[in-house]
Amino acid sequence: MELIVKGSFYRDLITHSDKHTLNAIYSAFRNISEAKTTAQIQQLKKLRDYKTLYRVKVANDYRLGLVIRGNKVWVTRFCHRSIFYKEFP
Repeated sequence: MELIVKGSFYRDLITHSDKHTLNAIYSAFRNISEAKTTAQIQQLKKLRDYKTLYRVKVANDYRLGLVIRGNKVWVTRFCHRSIFYKEFP
């Protein structure tokens, strides 16, 4: 799958310096880019009431916000789970 990273993801990422979380993000990116279909992406879940919005669970307490259309994946947000569902869609 083609992976596209939005600027909002970079703005979210600047505030995190924990190496465990950054390694988890790296492995999630690698998993997404190597996947041929959405079924092969680990910890992926479709958000209710949205056709193209998904989340990937990263490091237990963090979520990646994804928009998936066809073979393209846009990574748009990275937040703690307590605020992710308020800010992502």
